[in-house]
Amino acid sequence: MPLPADNTPRPTIIIDTREQTPLRFTQLRSRTATLYTGDYSFEGAEDVFAIERKTIDDFIQCCMGANRDRFRHEINRLNGYWFKRLLIIGDPADIETGNYRSQIKPLSVINHIESIETTITTTILPTPEAAALQIEDWAAWFFRRLYNIVKPTIKPTTKPPPTLSTLSTLSTPTTKETSK
Repeated sequence: MPLPADNTPRPTIIIDTREQTPLRFTQLRSRTATLYTGDYSFEGAEDVFAIERKTIDDFIQCCMGANRDRFRHEINRLNGYWFKRLLIIGDPADIETGNYRSQIKPLSVINHIESIETTITTTILPTPEAAALQIEDWAAWFFRRLYNIVKPTIKPTTKPPPTLSTLSTLSTPTTKETSK
């Protein structure tokens, strides 16, 4: 879904300060900040929009031992978000064939992904560039949904704002007016 070419407001991607190899965004502005959970969000939606990013090797490490418990805790924190994704970067064939730095069996990795998918949508993309574009697309889509919810509640006024002199001329409502 392409980003709008008009003057519609656009989100600013937030990259978690702990992200060791941040993605490079080309369509939206980005800045770093500490996020409660996830690696990516966007300004103003940090409590409702989160994306956890892993490379295949990172994800494999999350399938074993103490890392598995820590990662499960991260996934559980994401469950409170309206929009949450696990984004794995790499070739799915590498998972299926065991082409990674670990002795863990491919079926165990696939089962771990499937268990996560019961609560969080998981996407596997081949390159960091594709991942960055996908995050921009998700952020723009969710931002438009939020913007369309908030925008109609802002009603333009045709009256000029009150000045000090106009405020002093306002009358106090009478008893009849207040009892209506």
